[in-house]
Amino acid sequence: MPQTDDSFLKILKDLDNYHKSFLYKQPNTTSLWSDEDTEGNYVQGGRGKWRMTNHLNQERDWEKISYSYNDDGLRGPKPDVNAKKKIIFAGNCVFFGHGVNVEDSFPHIYSKKIGASYINISESRIFTDMIEDIDRISKWFKPDKIVFSSCRFFDASSFIELHMRLRFNKLFYKDKEQRALIRNELRGRIKKSHFIHMTYIFEYLKNKYKCPIVYIHQKDFNPFTYEGINIININEDLMVDLGRDNKHPGPQSHNLIANEIYKLQPE
Repeated sequence: MPQTDDSFLKILKDLDNYHKSFLYKQPNTTSLWSDEDTEGNYVQGGRGKWRMTNHLNQERDWEKISYSYNDDGLRGPKPDVNAKKKIIFAGNCVFFGHGVNVEDSFPHIYSKKIGASYINISESRIFTDMIEDIDRISKWFKPDKIVFSSCRFFDASSFIELHMRLRFNKLFYKDKEQRALIRNELRGRIKKSHFIHMTYIFEYLKNKYKCPIVYIHQKDFNPFTYEGINIININEDLMVDLGRDNKHPGPQSHNLIANEIYKLQPE
């Protein structure tokens, strides 16, 4: 009978902490590196390591970047509950801004452009947990806009299913090509399931929050139109430079994403 490794068993015992460990950092601290922006990732002239950036080369010189976390352990300034305009951003690593300073991340750029206070619930790994975070924070922050994306996993069950099956395949199928076929088939099935469930989430958000909602597509769920929700498709036209981590978008790309949001929601 195949055995899972100890690290995966630890994650299974407390999936809540798996989500929170990526999202919430030590409050009121600053670090020079992040989970994906590590000291060894910068390679001038190197290729982008993400499918959305692998057409790019790193042309920027190395620069000092820091990651500061507010009272809630989230990246960005302290939110102002009394601000006239308030935004909740919720998403994955691109929303977090790996490889760029917070001032160069699109949540900060767009919020500053329209004079809004914001909370950035990123980097979220499990989508349903992120939706719960949006609901919890909205009760006291009362946002005028919500900008969100899909996450690496739709829910805890898809996280468990993918990792268990990948480990099973690795143990029982020695041929790499066969393992790749099985992995792609599995991801395709999970993706179809995501599509069905995401439509319910869209309806839930649209009906509960009577405010502008922007969905930024990067993977998994890609509706080109959806009544009542603004949709931005991140593609290679918006990916024009690399962050310091040689993987995620750089300052120019973040500025382009912020401009796309502004076109849909200029106020």
